[in-house]
Amino acid sequence: MSWLASMKLDYETVARERLTDSYRWHKAAWKAFPGMENETADNHNKRTPFLSRLTPSYHDVELLILSQIKPERPVWCPETRFRLTEINPGFLSHNHYLFDLYANPTRKVKKMNPDGSFTKHGNRLAILDPVKQLEWLERKAMENGFAISERLKPEIISGDSHSFHKEGKRGLHIGVRFKGLLDVRDRERFTEAFYRGIGSAKGFGFGMMIIKPITI
Repeated sequence: MSWLASMKLDYETVARERLTDSYRWHKAAWKAFPGMENETADNHNKRTPFLSRLTPSYHDVELLILSQIKPERPVWCPETRFRLTEINPGFLSHNHYLFDLYANPTRKVKKMNPDGSFTKHGNRLAILDPVKQLEWLERKAMENGFAISERLKPEIISGDSHSFHKEGKRGLHIGVRFKGLLDVRDRERFTEAFYRGIGSAKGFGFGMMIIKPITI
């Protein structure tokens, strides 16, 4: 069983709640899972139990949350602006889907310690070249049990910058939107990718894939 929650906030509410960057939205999203944030913070190996995606429009901002744990309406979201949909397990049994992915494509580069050795994790640099972005998408698709279909040319909308402040430090993510058609190759890996997300910065509103079954 899994759930998709939608919360739409007008800009007055966004300002009142001081939702000024992606990290503040991340903290606000945790309010849909009372009591779980501290539990996860104490266990660094435990992943965030949800994916989120933020979509601003002229009138409001919509926050989507996808989780296999049923979310609750946060106190900052008016009751009339909260919608919860249960996802039927059969939804992930199709072979072809239209997809809309908002991701943070990056590549790892080695980072050197003062003694000349390399750190364990290195740094992540944003991929800005559309050709390289498509290559990243195709590689991630292969890793996650699906393929980008040649029946429909993928659309890439890139260039959104998302700065944030966390624990006194400033960070920046680059958001890229991919749209197209996918073919499922490995059902288990595809299902896992749907719930775990694709790419980095998943805790900051990236990696959630919106899909729609299609018959070919």
